[in-house]
Amino acid sequence: MKRFSKSWAYQGCHAPLVVLAIAAVAGFAHPAKAYTFNTNPDWDIELDTNLSYTLGTRVQPMNKDIANNPIQQNNEYKFPHSGSIISNRVDVASELSATYQNNYGFDVSVDGWKDFAYNGGVAKGPYPESLASSSPNGHYGAYTLNNYNVGGELVNAFAFANMQFGNVPVSVKVGRFTEYWGNALFSGFQAISYGQSPIDIIKAVDAPGTEVKDLFMPRGQVSVHIQATPDFTIGLQYQFEFRPNRFPEGGTYLGVADAFFNGPTTLEGAYKRGSDYRAPDNDGSFGIEALYSPAALNGTVGLYFRQFDDPSAYSPAEFNFTNMTYHLAYARHVRLYGISLDKNIGTVATDFEASVRTNTGLNTVPLVADPAVDLLGHDGARGDTLNVVANGIQALTPTPFWQTGQIVGEIAWTHLLAVTHNRALYNAVGYACSPGGYSAGQGMVNGCSTPDEVNINLLFDPQWLQVFPGVDIDAPIDVNAGIHGNGQTLALGGTGDQAGSVAYSVGVHALIRQLYNIKLSYSGWHSPTAKKVLSPFGQYMYSGGSGEYMWNDKGNLELVFSTAF
Repeated sequence: MKRFSKSWAYQGCHAPLVVLAIAAVAGFAHPAKAYTFNTNPDWDIELDTNLSYTLGTRVQPMNKDIANNPIQQNNEYKFPHSGSIISNRVDVASELSATYQNNYGFDVSVDGWKDFAYNGGVAKGPYPESLASSSPNGHYGAYTLNNYNVGGELVNAFAFANMQFGNVPVSVKVGRFTEYWGNALFSGFQAISYGQSPIDIIKAVDAPGTEVKDLFMPRGQVSVHIQATPDFTIGLQYQFEFRPNRFPEGGTYLGVADAFFNGPTTLEGAYKRGSDYRAPDNDGSFGIEALYSPAALNGTVGLYFRQFDDPSAYSPAEFNFTNMTYHLAYARHVRLYGISLDKNIGTVATDFEASVRTNTGLNTVPLVADPAVDLLGHDGARGDTLNVVANGIQALTPTPFWQTGQIVGEIAWTHLLAVTHNRALYNAVGYACSPGGYSAGQGMVNGCSTPDEVNINLLFDPQWLQVFPGVDIDAPIDVNAGIHGNGQTLALGGTGDQAGSVAYSVGVHALIRQLYNIKLSYSGWHSPTAKKVLSPFGQYMYSGGSGEYMWNDKGNLELVFSTAF
């Protein structure tokens, strides 16, 4: 058996990644302005363009106990000082939509960006970079450059039709788009919607407060909705494109470790990144939903079944023993059975959902090259989980302190039902974290999973209307915290599903003449750290931590300006 030393590397590399997806701030929507082509009364053709500029700066000084870890050199030293500019970015998004007689049409959208803060190469720390560099030649790879420096992508590209079969309305959508089922607002990794679309985790950690459905990236699929009766709807979905989640990359400000995930090319200066083990595009991913909204209920009940391939990798890195390379690997054919209820209780809009996921990927020990367990690094721990999410939205009544606004809360609980596959690789208390296991000597503080996990998300957003002529202001405060246990599944890249981890954002936002958005916000993180040990170079450093403890010194201030035309 080959085992990698983890005395200095990112130990307990579980992905706590509850997405930092907090309910959308009501007043912080992009202005709805578009150019309309008046070509024919039967056609409605619009072109929307959104332009935004982001200026971000590091506020906290570098924590030497984090920076002394050789696998954090590229991340910590890219923007090493309080006051360093971490984002100087321009984004342009354009969408062309065309509708014929309100029944047929298409939609195409593209995004482009340029971040001048990433014009330079990979930063070098004071220790030999060959140990764990994200790039031995000092240059970002093409993947990282495209996502962080300058790039673009096709977002939506679909056609739709609204038809009538007798008295039954049917809508069909084909192409690349997002589909969102269930009621979860924040807890994207515990939701019924998990895996329906990949999640842009770079966006999630860069912009706390983004609603989970707005973090979804489109994928190729077919969607059909049938209004069988006025109060009963059937939804069908078939996906013909697999897209993984988009992770914070090594060598960037919020990278988890220098050698992770898709952008870096080497590990420990000796092992090259190989090809990922992932599902083919057509792999039988589909879903069925049934929604019932009787008048007597004054709400909606939903039933769901889905089969999908997990967009989250088993761990930040798996090892191929045959050719001595490392890569990402993804679980295939996860099944989900769910139920949801949304209903107003008094003045509170409440939502509930529960789901069981079977054959789902579990928190897997990273970089275990044991030919007796997984020779090629293609598989990880799998099991069954129960996920429960409940939330409520309450409008704020006028007081001397605010005119209006909202308060939103959500709680999510995950319970491990069974470990069904590769028990020896499950990075959990009582499994691989036990004495003699692959993660021997580690515990909850190093990210080892527990049988149960609970996290909460809160948004408080007071608003003041017409503070100045044509100016509305709100002040969103977002908090995401793990209050019990460590998550069992593949939540990779945020804080919240590990006990003691907290992500928060405090901001003030102005909407000017319904056309310009300006927002100033502070974002910060805190996760428990393990004991300090000596690095290979004789400097004290944290031996590990629970959650993304390497973000404990990454508090930042961000100014965003956006408009539409």
